[in-house]
Amino acid sequence: MQEIYEELTTILPNLEIKKDEPMSKHSSFKVGGKADLFIKVKTIEELKFILEYVKKNKINLTIIGNGSNILVKDNGIRGITITLSGFNKIEIENNKNKVICKAGAGVKLGALSAILQKNEITGFEFASGIPGTIGGAIRMNAGAYGKELKDIVKEVTYIDTEGNIKTIEKDLMNFSYRHSRFKEAQEIIIEAKLELEKGNAEKIKNEIEELRKKRIEKQPIDMPSAGSTFKRGNDFISAALIDQAGLKGYTIGGAQISNKHAGFIVNTRKCNCWWHIKTYWLCNKNSLWKIWKNIRAWSRSNWRIGGKMRGFLKWFKKGAKMKRWILLILIGVVLTCYGIMLLITGKELHFIDLAKIIVSFVIGFTLIIIGNIFMQRRTLELLVQETDTRTEARRGNVKSLIFNKKVYNEGPNIVVIGGGSGLDSVLKGLKKYTNNLTAIVTVSDYGGQMSDSRKLLETLPLDDIKNSFVALSEDENVMNGILNYKFTEGRLKSLSFGDIYLLAMKELYGDFTASIEQSKHVLNITGKVLPVTLDAIDICAELEDGTIIERKDKIPEIAADKISKINRIFINPSNCVPAPGVLDAIKKADAIIIGPGSLYTNVIPNLLVKGVAKAIKENKGFKIYISNIMTEPGQTDSYSLSDHIKAIQEHAGKDIIDYCIYDIGEVVPEFIRRYNKDGADLVEQDIAKAKELGVKLLKRELSYVDGEFIRHNPDAIASSIIELICEDLKFKDMQNNTEYLMLNSRLKESKKKLKTTMGAKHVNKKRKRRKHLAGAKSKFALKYNDRIQSIKESDEKTIKRKQEKLKQRKEMVKTEEK
Repeated sequence: MQEIYEELTTILPNLEIKKDEPMSKHSSFKVGGKADLFIKVKTIEELKFILEYVKKNKINLTIIGNGSNILVKDNGIRGITITLSGFNKIEIENNKNKVICKAGAGVKLGALSAILQKNEITGFEFASGIPGTIGGAIRMNAGAYGKELKDIVKEVTYIDTEGNIKTIEKDLMNFSYRHSRFKEAQEIIIEAKLELEKGNAEKIKNEIEELRKKRIEKQPIDMPSAGSTFKRGNDFISAALIDQAGLKGYTIGGAQISNKHAGFIVNTRKCNCWWHIKTYWLCNKNSLWKIWKNIRAWSRSNWRIGGKMRGFLKWFKKGAKMKRWILLILIGVVLTCYGIMLLITGKELHFIDLAKIIVSFVIGFTLIIIGNIFMQRRTLELLVQETDTRTEARRGNVKSLIFNKKVYNEGPNIVVIGGGSGLDSVLKGLKKYTNNLTAIVTVSDYGGQMSDSRKLLETLPLDDIKNSFVALSEDENVMNGILNYKFTEGRLKSLSFGDIYLLAMKELYGDFTASIEQSKHVLNITGKVLPVTLDAIDICAELEDGTIIERKDKIPEIAADKISKINRIFINPSNCVPAPGVLDAIKKADAIIIGPGSLYTNVIPNLLVKGVAKAIKENKGFKIYISNIMTEPGQTDSYSLSDHIKAIQEHAGKDIIDYCIYDIGEVVPEFIRRYNKDGADLVEQDIAKAKELGVKLLKRELSYVDGEFIRHNPDAIASSIIELICEDLKFKDMQNNTEYLMLNSRLKESKKKLKTTMGAKHVNKKRKRRKHLAGAKSKFALKYNDRIQSIKESDEKTIKRKQEKLKQRKEMVKTEEK
């Protein structure tokens, strides 16, 4: 290396080069041997020359950034090691509302964050505490607290092994979770353009300080480390395993599993690389083994207390999928014992005998390790699966082997705002994922026709409350039958049991909100239901021609008769206050779901109650609007997706929605035709216009046919919402808690079920069609007979429905005349 050193210093006299440089100076771990030659590259010319030089002379080249994510061996690095810390130039260009920041690959993220804060530029706060450089951060797509470098990178300039300088746009960088194309490609990042925005200096400062406090609280940033050390699996979190194994604080030499975060190995004093590697290896081994011993001991204890081996034997039931791994471990133990036996009993060991012993040991230990790893993985899966009391299929119930913990209580806080069948669909789907579910519904008169039960009991309209109870119950059919049961004889004739029950609860607890809250325990429902307001209000509409409609039930009819669109919706009185608990629930929510439902009579009125819209805007969680599948006659005639979003924004403000989930599923034409006869049609998906409103769009197959109606699929809606929350938890590095494990496992199961259900429906439809048309003679009949039959049935049902509506109107007129 002396010759290379002399040659490089002669050719490039200004080159900053050192011999035998301790890498502990350039690593956040503060460990590592010496690098033969360490060069700090400052210019493109120097970089090009070194790349050409190492290629020509076949010298090993190592490139590092800030050394915050590397562990250098004790024997150091052979060849040439370079750092691009000299590429530290920063340029800021203002372009209308956007700000373009050019930063060299060697610029430290913390330093860049400070400069951007000084210039009142926002969007980079999340990276302020990441101990790395721009080049390294882009290479691994670094991120924190829900954001990543890919969110702000516009383009990257790099140099390839041939010395060619190229620029690449963001879309071609193959960004994914902690990954980019630069991890595989032999390309060196030299500069990046970031797209940011102007902001408020004080607000930026406060956010950076808040993030700093979070890091100090959760991570051992005061000790040398390389961040989170252990790789996460798809279905398990290493840090959780280590924590459960009781290995926090476990130390070898100066390398320690952090007491603050089990995912970190920290350097407590001057130590070497080997101690870190040994700690890592023993941690992986012991975490699996100790957890297995704890579970085994628990099982034995369970057997002694119960007097039977029911718990243990469930490991061997069909569907538990544990027998294969137990068998694999037993085979491994037998092979290992066989090798030991040969070693002890053999008087003379020939080559064949040695080969048998080595093969037995290698295969035996390998099978034991593999069996233990997959057994632990399966144990975690069973933990999540068997604490799910809402799963329909109870295959492999090994709940007693682990622990009976209500993981749903640790699920995300989700608030659903709306009314009608759309609200019920969302609640039915989400109750399978979390107990922390709040339905905010309307209970005011809204100018609708009063039922006999309401007249006699003098109660508020409680249909949405009762329907929410049904949607959140364990057995929806039974709960629906109970709450909506109407007495037909005696003194209780025409009264609804649901109305009587809620009136009795109100009398018992003295407060309507408290009675609704207590009904959660009485009826054993998931989550809770809150009325949006207890004030008596009317929904009013102003049409484009100036007409004012003061009754909710008359809005569609009058709007259709006048052939005039709704200009705005308002409530009277306008200063009504939210019911107790509403604003607090919105404030604490991880996600707020708006809709689906009647846009002007179920969705928007809830947002007009004083303080509700403001609380939603101030919430930092997800704000999701579920778009309607069909338009509504007299309300949203010819409305597109963007028209729905625009109407909500015009009434409640632009920041009321972050995401919009819309339907792309296929609907049978005959059902659409039936809706067309009533004046409804599919909502047009004008994606380009909707994007201009500043809302992120998510397309999903949401629609399905329920009897005579096109509805939102509860499971499809819920999986779309939970998928967003899971991605957010992943970005926040919160995969080591029960919430993520439960949600992710349940999400996979739900998607698989959805896929199977849709496939089965398709197959059943084909079989039914063949069976029904087995005697058809013509090809036309074979192809179109079921569709013709469907149209006939649709027409008949439409006529019956119109006759029923006409009959109801006549009865209403008679009632009003009396």
